[in-house]
Amino acid sequence: MRYWWAGFGLTVLVAMYAAPIGESFGQPALPAKTTALPGLSVPAIAFPLFALPKVQRLAPLPALPRQAATPAATRATAPRPLSSTVRPQIPVVSDVHAQAPPATMTQQATPKDPFANVPVVENDIGTPLSLPATPVQTQAATPAAPA
Repeated sequence: MRYWWAGFGLTVLVAMYAAPIGESFGQPALPAKTTALPGLSVPAIAFPLFALPKVQRLAPLPALPRQAATPAATRATAPRPLSSTVRPQIPVVSDVHAQAPPATMTQQATPKDPFANVPVVENDIGTPLSLPATPVQTQAATPAAPA
């Protein structure tokens, strides 16, 4: 039974993918339109010529000073002077993360409100100046009284 299902699946795949591709090769080729392209005319543009700068020779560098060769034995046997350990000062930044807000131990003064004594300005442009206290009911919206 599994071979029948495998064969059926393979047949479906061939029918879905390979058959349309095979059919496209059997179609007659359409003749291509032979319309000549128009001639391309490019204007002759003369680019400006720039004069190359003259190369100036630099003055030769002075010769390096030669050091007197020191014997290798004196360099190897000379003890290095002991130096005091210098520790660099590294700035320490502490970083604390918590879920709850930190407990304040001191009462912080509330900052003065900069807008405390500023006059209130109202801008009513484009809005009605006074709205009715209750909505106006129309007669069409009220139900008719039973007779």
